[in-house]
Amino acid sequence: MKGFVIKGNICYSKSSNEICITSNGYAVCENGLCAGVYNKLPENYKNFPIYDYTDQIIIPGFTDLHVHAPQYAFRGLGMDLELISWLDVHAFTEEAKYNNIDYAHIAYSIFTEDLLKSATTRACIFATIHAPATILLMAKLEASGIKAFVAAVLGGIGSIPGAMLGGIVLGIIESLSKAYISTELSDAIVFGVLVVVLLVKPSGILGKKQNEKV
Repeated sequence: MKGFVIKGNICYSKSSNEICITSNGYAVCENGLCAGVYNKLPENYKNFPIYDYTDQIIIPGFTDLHVHAPQYAFRGLGMDLELISWLDVHAFTEEAKYNNIDYAHIAYSIFTEDLLKSATTRACIFATIHAPATILLMAKLEASGIKAFVAAVLGGIGSIPGAMLGGIVLGIIESLSKAYISTELSDAIVFGVLVVVLLVKPSGILGKKQNEKV
């Protein structure tokens, strides 16, 4: 059994209508899952390492269900343009650059480092049609410790049903991995599935090959 304890002013929700605050309480993580929040640490968790943040606020991490990593480089630009013009001027032009793995390395490093500094701990991230760059992004996210997957890539670039399918498939794989194989290996298994899909079918399960706009 592996786990740890965080001590501090813990804010969390019991339901969509109820927020709780436990002053200088203990949040217990056991085998990758929250085992509970306590005013007094139970005896069976006494041997867990404790991270003491007394009088500091502890909140759950945010989950970003839709973020485009390659669009981070031009965030906030072109707000005066209609969608099609914005795609042609900014999105397609920028995303074509990820055919260059050196450019992808720099851009995705900045994206991952900034995401790590934010309150986001889980994310569903969209990449581009370039398999090497997308694998690089997944490797950087894995190394950062951010819980993330690139569902749109697995399901199919440009396919809404594909993105939904990708999210469902990855969720099932992760759940089965934790239940029947290993909690510690679940991330590696999901990552491995993504790599295999990208190598066999770079456009994703339901995706179609697209021409790049430059």
